[in-house]
Amino acid sequence: LLDADPLDDDVDVFWDRLCRDGGLEAVEAMLGQLDALHRFDRDGVREHLVAAADSIATPTMLVWGDRDAIVPTALAERTLELFHGAELRVVEGCGHAPHRERPEALLEVLDGFTRRMKS
Repeated sequence: LLDADPLDDDVDVFWDRLCRDGGLEAVEAMLGQLDALHRFDRDGVREHLVAAADSIATPTMLVWGDRDAIVPTALAERTLELFHGAELRVVEGCGHAPHRERPEALLEVLDGFTRRMKS
């Protein structure tokens, strides 16, 4: 037997919610967010985010899945540019939800980050 994908239950829950009242509105909102990502550089949003990111004084790490089909790694690299001194860690073999898909790998990444911050 094949092992079930760890996201199968999440997909079932999502599909059930999508089919209920308000589901289509939720999809419409998500599409609006994707449109906003495409307008990231065009409409002055980037400058606003750069100003906000400059005010962050704590160590910052972005964690991305290398197979994220929702927010691709290329956007992670662009986002990293907003945070001075931040680091990017990419979880191999993982999509959009490292905490669900590869929790052990995510914990390893987080543990390494906190150890570096303590030293």
